Amino acid sequence: MLAVSLGFLIAFALIFLQVPIATALGLVGFGGVVVLNGWTRGPFDFSAESDGSCLPAERGLARGLLQGRA
Repeated sequence: MLAVSLGFLIAFALIFLQVPIATALGLVGFGGVVVLNGWTRGPFDFSAESDGSCLPAERGLARGLLQGRA
């Protein structure tokens, strides 16, 4: 975690100095950390679907299929 933090500090320092490759590396690095830390998981995480714990209507709602219906 310390290495990631130091990497971000260096990347953002280079971004501040307007080094173009630093912007790309910073964005790619941040995306990797988001995926690895599971920040993309939320209330609509579909990993539980295969074990039957999610009802079909809940699955449809989570996917946005039923949001416009009353």
